[in-house]
Amino acid sequence: MIDVTQLKVLIVDDHFLARQVVTDVMRELNITDVTAVVDGNVARDSLNAAYASDKPFDVVFLDWHVPDLDGFELLRLFRSRREFDATAFVMFTSVSGVDDVMKAINAGANGYIIKPAPKQAISKKMLEMRDWIEKKRNPSG
Repeated sequence: MIDVTQLKVLIVDDHFLARQVVTDVMRELNITDVTAVVDGNVARDSLNAAYASDKPFDVVFLDWHVPDLDGFELLRLFRSRREFDATAFVMFTSVSGVDDVMKAINAGANGYIIKPAPKQAISKKMLEMRDWIEKKRNPSG
């Protein structure tokens, strides 16, 4: 079983409070490798740099509406690249229409949390993502 405290998390959101809430939940789960960025271009560069340094992000919390490269386009970009197949992408956004949720899920989102969300929902989703990563990395286990 993967130790949740060893996971590397990227938070992509242009709202300080949203970044802080997710960061607080990660801290409560004793996850210390957390990076928070405010726009899609920085997120893209961070994901690429982490992968290139052989220390990829495990989980990405992604707001739909961020400056420059929006969260949905970022999701599509990284889901088109096989090297990110074991990276979990969770949409963490106020976009709540059923069509939008389905669009994100169909594009490869592993989870969807509608803001504002209680910390318990974020924590539960993070543990679900740990389980998903475990299955992705050890399909026979």
